[in-house]
Amino acid sequence: MRVAEQAQRPRRDFQRAHGVELVGGTVAAGATLAYGEGPYIVNPGSVGQPRDGDPRAGYAVVDTEQGTATWLRAEYDIRAAQGAIRDAGLPLRLAARLAEGR
Repeated sequence: MRVAEQAQRPRRDFQRAHGVELVGGTVAAGATLAYGEGPYIVNPGSVGQPRDGDPRAGYAVVDTEQGTATWLRAEYDIRAAQGAIRDAGLPLRLAARLAEGR
């Protein structure tokens, strides 16, 4: 089994087990996905820990009437979040990665 196939296996297994379609992964901010009959799980990624090089908070807006999900980004006070991480005694690498979006 190739690496790409192995990476998709947990997603495929979850979808089969629960009868849902998973929507998410790396999606450009502002992108809108039209979807059909569900059910779906829409995962916009982690709000404060994106992994795509864009440090802004990521989220999605789902319009069930239109059948769309739109991925968006929002600025937030990264320095304040980094300070809270340091103040909590968490590993400094967690604070550093916020500004890098990884």
